[in-house]
Amino acid sequence: MMRKIEPSLNDQLKYTRFVRGIEKLDFKELKEVTLELARLALLIQPAALRWAANEAAENLGGR
Repeated sequence: MMRKIEPSLNDQLKYTRFVRGIEKLDFKELKEVTLELARLALLIQPAALRWAANEAAENLGGR
């Protein structure tokens, strides 16, 4: 059975602080944040997951 992915209380607090900060930004600042989040979500995170999967495979005796 797969374990459920759940954010920690600390993660939830960080998110709440982030949202409060976002609410204070002007359009230009929001655009900058949006572009950086898109870069992280669409480029960096998938690359990090591939790297972690390759490391796990090597640690299990693959490749």
